[in-house]
Amino acid sequence: MSSLKLFFSTPIWVSTVTNYKKTNEEIYKYIKNLQNIDNKGILKSNIKGWHSKNFDLKDPSVLNFINLITPNINQVMKDMNWDLERQTAKISGMWSIINVGGASNARHHHGNSDISAAYYVRAPKNSGEIVFYDPRP
Repeated sequence: MSSLKLFFSTPIWVSTVTNYKKTNEEIYKYIKNLQNIDNKGILKSNIKGWHSKNFDLKDPSVLNFINLITPNINQVMKDMNWDLERQTAKISGMWSIINVGGASNARHHHGNSDISAAYYVRAPKNSGEIVFYDPRP
């Protein structure tokens, strides 16, 4: 008898967020306001794109967004067999990237996170796609 052991696997979840339209518009306005205030942004992994500074995690628009995605985060934690009675997700950083034609992001990792996520507020048809690389050397 044999059994599967995923010692070094890197799971990736793809999920759909329901009832997103109102919150999407709200977070989109929040992001565009950040861009209007600081149109230079910061340089991280972005190539020709705009990268915001960290969001104010106490802002009502950001809190509404966090509430929207929390069920998906909890599902990931449940799938990982984490004890949801004793463990909760703590979002330590959140930011936005706006890429237009010809912009992209360099290969990078989020080394101090147990879970990382990407959420597309808006993405036109035929825009680029996210690519994942094995983080191990």
